[in-house]
Amino acid sequence: MMTAVLASQYADGAAGAPVPADLDRNRVIDGADLSIMMAAWGEHPILHHRADLNSDRVVDGIDFGILLAHWGPHG
Repeated sequence: MMTAVLASQYADGAAGAPVPADLDRNRVIDGADLSIMMAAWGEHPILHHRADLNSDRVVDGIDFGILLAHWGPHG
């Protein structure tokens, strides 16, 4: 069930729709987005960081997997 929820939450959706893994909002998920994620790596118990793609207050391997699943140009 969790897989289905995450898949629907992070699907590309309609053309031009923002992709959560596009951390710098330039419609390309690339090294710049990865750099943002690496800089935020670890726990964020008070504030939600935009690189926390699954909203568990930790930027970790799960978020990295989501970023890689969307790698490349979008929209």
